[in-house]
Formats: sequence, structure tokens, C-alpha cells
Amino acid sequence: RPSAIRSVAMSEAFRLSQDKRCESWITDEELCDFVAFVGPERQRVPFLRAPLATLSKPLRIALYGEFREGHTRELVLEDVTVDAFDVMMRTAYHLDPKLTPPRAITALKAAKLYMIEDLEKYCWDYLHDLEGLDGTLILQTLTESLKSSFDLPEDLQCTYWSNILSKSASVVQSPFFVETHGSVIAQLIKLDKFHVNEETLWNRLVEWAASAVQKPELLGP
Repeated sequence: RPSAIRSVAMSEAFRLSQDKRCESWITDEELCDFVAFVGPERQRVPFLRAPLATLSKPLRIALYGEFREGHTRELVLEDVTVDAFDVMMRTAYHLDPKLTPPRAITALKAAKLYMIEDLEKYCWDYLHDLEGLDGTLILQTLTESLKSSFDLPEDLQCTYWSNILSKSASVVQSPFFVETHGSVIAQLIKLDKFHVNEETLWNRLVEWAASAVQKPELLGP
């Protein structure tokens, strides 16, 4: 038994050292051989092109083909967010993509655009699971989908709202409640079966309103 435990510890230590080396492909600019200009602001992100080229045929053509990018070693991705590109890199470098609802939705849009089928499936699996359909993560997902104009499937939305109803108290007490999109808040307070103490709900709505004044993007249509 001690030898088995020692073997597991050695394997874990080796895995961590491998992850650390792979992380350096993202953090160490000296190892990078290409530059992406990401998002509308064209944020500069150095990267190693070979692993990224394995994600899909369109990326391989862009990075190794005869197009301008292959010669300039610069890739312009105005329709991809910085978070989405980070997920793409981490996927290519065999690292944890570190998904959150916002990262999953933006990465899903990028995966569809660049035909990265396994990443697209992974993001959908994450959005269907959300760590056991956690109330806070559901609010974050609904909010991000509205902010980024991303249509969630009706069956998934039904699953989310059913869980919101069953976890009413924890949803209202969620730290993210005050950051939730106004359309979600409006739909939430119309629910007949949303059983929450009225005073608690009122206090949280007042807090949400104060937050929305500072962040008008939460008001939404």
C-alpha cells in the first residue's frame, strides 16, 4: 500500500510539472512564434501556433497556409473575445480550459465559427451541467447569453428556470443576483411559484437597482 500511494503521488507530481510546462506556452512570450490581435480592441496575444493549428482545419489553413497571416505571423480575430481565445489556447495546449459561464458562451461562439467540434461539445456539456446546476452559475449563464446575444436552446432554458424555482431562496441570496441581467430579474419576479420571503426579495431588488444604476448594461431590453 505505501508503494501504491507513493506511485500515485509521483504521478500527480509529474502531471503538475507537465501542466506547468504547458502553462509556459501561454505565459512565456519568448516561446511564442505568432501574435493574435483579439476582439474589437485588437488586444495583442502572443501564442504558439502549432498546437492551435491542430484545433481545426480553418485555423490550420490560416496559420500554415499561403494567406497573409502565414507570412506576417499575425492573426486578426476581431470576432473572438480574449477569454474565448484563452480557452482555445488552453484546449490546444492540453490544459484545463477553466470554463465559467461567460467563458463557455464566448468560447462556444468561437468554436462554432472555427469548427472546433470537440470544444463546442465540451462547452455545451458544461452549460448543461453547471456544477450540478448551481443557482449562481445559472444566473451568470442567462445574463451572459443576453449580454452577448446568444440564444440558448429552449430545453436548456426550461431546465434552468425549473432549477431557479426549486432553489428560489439560494438564487435570491446569490452574490451574483445584483449582477443579473434585468430581463432575467423581470422574468423571475413574475414567476407564480417563486417562493421567497417578500421582504428579502424586496431588499435584494433594491440592491440590484443600485447596481444597475452603475452598470446600465444590466437593464437590457
